[in-house]
Amino acid sequence: MKYIIFLFLLVPTFIFAKYYEGDLKFSDGKRLHGFFEIPSITDKKVNFKLTTDSKSEKYLTNDLDEIDFIAEDNSNVVIYAKYYYPMSITRKEVEHSDQKIWLLISYSGKLKIYYNYETSSSMGGFGKIPVQSTNIQYFLQVENRNFPQVFITDYGKKMIGKFHYIKKIVEITFKDICPDLFNLIDKNDINEKGIYTIGELYDKNCAK
Repeated sequence: MKYIIFLFLLVPTFIFAKYYEGDLKFSDGKRLHGFFEIPSITDKKVNFKLTTDSKSEKYLTNDLDEIDFIAEDNSNVVIYAKYYYPMSITRKEVEHSDQKIWLLISYSGKLKIYYNYETSSSMGGFGKIPVQSTNIQYFLQVENRNFPQVFITDYGKKMIGKFHYIKKIVEITFKDICPDLFNLIDKNDINEKGIYTIGELYDKNCAK
């Protein structure tokens, strides 16, 4: 997955303030073609124009399913509006969010892996220089669930140090539908190939 290409996506819109041509797909099946501002991860509304010269309108993220458009590198991009389950390592059943967030997809099979970018700031040397970092947050959606759940955040370092945590979440998430997945996951594969390896293992060994 070419994450760098999509690094401009799903970050605060004021940085770009640019309209892209594309289609809004609503939850009721309606579609609108026009021009929109790319939403940030948690934007509750999307700015939209029917033409470049028309007045902008706002549509609720909760009323949308996805936005389709052509990126500047001519690749087709789909941004998904999704409710999500928060992560819990102690409870299997949790309530989904009341608000949808915007996600990109990293792996699409029987198991779907979504992701977005979260940006954080901290003080650098001598506590005077702010340092900003962008991290990738992953979400898993298994066959028997309606929405993805928060899985893990990649801070740009090797994932081996988080392997125990990854295994724990996989054990809880797949206990009833694919318990063998727990033993199939290899820390070197996760480190070298990324989180989408879990999707490949699931589709190969667990999908019906």
